[in-house]
Amino acid sequence: MPPLTALARVAAVVAAIAVTGCTAGPSDPRPTPDSSAAGSASASETTGTSDQPWDQARDDAEITIEETGFSNLEDDSGMQVTYAILLSNPSRDVAVGTSLEVSLLDAQGKVIKDKVADRKKTVLSANLVMPGEEQAISNRTYVDRRVDRVKITIADSHWAEDDGRFSELTVSKVRPVRDDDDLTVSFTVHSRYDETISPAEAYAILRDGDGKLLGGSAYINAEQHEYSPGRTATEIELDRTQPENVKDIEVYADPYVGELI
Repeated sequence: MPPLTALARVAAVVAAIAVTGCTAGPSDPRPTPDSSAAGSASASETTGTSDQPWDQARDDAEITIEETGFSNLEDDSGMQVTYAILLSNPSRDVAVGTSLEVSLLDAQGKVIKDKVADRKKTVLSANLVMPGEEQAISNRTYVDRRVDRVKITIADSHWAEDDGRFSELTVSKVRPVRDDDDLTVSFTVHSRYDETISPAEAYAILRDGDGKLLGGSAYINAEQHEYSPGRTATEIELDRTQPENVKDIEVYADPYVGELI
């Protein structure tokens, strides 16, 4: 995805935000990932070889879209839409690359061009979704008219064995930091990897008081795109205009794990 250079980087205060920290993984810690570990599944057990990602999970499970939400916004540069997608992995295998196709539709069902991506269909990727866990992706872009619906299709997923190579990046200490008219979401990423993970996206997703998804940040808003072993304190700058009635902010970190496959 091209950098969102057109988006405002100065954030505004969102009133009465109660923040919930979100961990992308379970409360029980997983074993420390070993980047030297090799998959032990035989070729006969999978749809590919043991040392390559498979096009299909061994139990035939598929990534599911658990929840979506969007909001129409406007700033000095024009109309915007922000949207968020919550994915889950019901498989015993690790999803190591899931591509999503996103189309923005108006009230007549016609596709609206994403002006930042300069295309009518935007492709987003979730790098890692551990077995039984969730991952979120969000985005924000300019449009030429109001969005009535966001159509999301899972284009494809790739899979690997859960053999200790992979681990979710968990997130804690999520809190808004207000400075005059700016709003920055600070958080701490916990990594069990032995080496620095780079690149790695981070998304702040927004909810109202009823828990409804309102949208979220664009990946380019994250201050840091790599996470060292242990703890890394970092932040996301939210754009100036935000949806109304934001009450909760959750942060998800999404590491690129291609070098471990």
